This record gives sequence, C-alpha cells and structure tokens, in this order.
Amino acid sequence: RDVVNKSLATFNCIGCHEREGLGGVSPERNEYFVGTKGELGNEGRIPPPLTHVGAKLQQSWIKDVLASGAEQRDYLAARMPRFGEENVGHLAELFEKVDSLEEVQFDKIKSIEEVKLAGHQLVGATGFSCIACHDFNGQKASGPGAMDIIHSTQRLKKDWFYLFLLDPARFRPNTIMPAAWPNGH
Repeated sequence: RDVVNKSLATFNCIGCHEREGLGGVSPERNEYFVGTKGELGNEGRIPPPLTHVGAKLQQSWIKDVLASGAEQRDYLAARMPRFGEENVGHLAELFEKVDSLEEVQFDKIKSIEEVKLAGHQLVGATGFSCIACHDFNGQKASGPGAMDIIHSTQRLKKDWFYLFLLDPARFRPNTIMPAAWPNGH
C-alpha cells in the first residue's frame, strides 16, 4: 500500500482521484471540474475514486488507462496526464495485489442462451431499464447517457460488478445509480 500511495502522491493522482480517504478534488479546485452531462451530478464531472480499483478493474484495462490513455467517461472535461509506462506502469499490478473484496460464488451456467435472454430483459426496457441511463453499444440513452455498458466485461471484474449492483453506494457514496436488488435479492 505504501508504494501505491507514494506513487499516487508523486504523480499527484490524488489531486483528482480519491483513494481510501487520501486526496480527491479540493474545495478550492472543485469549480474547475466540469462535465458535459450535468444530470450525472458529481459522477459526470469528478474523476472516479481509486478505492478498490484493483478489485474493480481488469489489470489489462488499468494498463490501457495508464499507458495509452484509454477512457470511458468522455463526458468528463478533466483528462488524465500521460506519465509514461516506465513511471506508472507498475501500478496496475500493485493495485491488484493490494485491493481485494469478498469473493462471490456464481452458479454454473447451464444454458448460455437463457442467460443472454435474461441479460437482455434486465438491461432493456422491460427489466431494470439500464439503457434508460446508460448508453448501449453506441446507442444513446434516453436519460443521462452514463458510460456505455457494452464495455463492462472488458473493464470490470465480475465479482466487483456483482457487489456493485447489489449496493452501488458502498462503492460510490451519493451515486445516482439505484440499488436494484434490495437486501441482495
């Protein structure tokens, strides 16, 4: 953790990102953080927290963000500087080593077709209507237009995603993302 925190302080990542109570946008600089989708609130203008980022993101995605400037939140005006892989490339592996969450046991999939159908129903207009707020495969949402969920499996680890859906506020206090499964059901 010390090496991670030292790196985040050295490159001033904590000037924009918060991690476990360290850093984040200061009140003096808050007004300079803007975005193009005001309806997303702070999530549409403040860079995401780095707390649990090694348990949240695929290591390959973290590497792409750090080394190549990969992004999903095109509505944020703030952009990450490129510090070079030789300077911050070690963070992808370190985040994964120091960040952990409880492990989730998933049922074995018996029919991929049934799972796909259930996914379409849940994400689509007849289920939880995720597409009302999130873009999907380039199609714009009717609502705020939060990040495109088609890339979720490339970016997110499934244990984190499952836990996030059960209780979004656990990972993003004051999030506008609703909890769709009260008490984990």
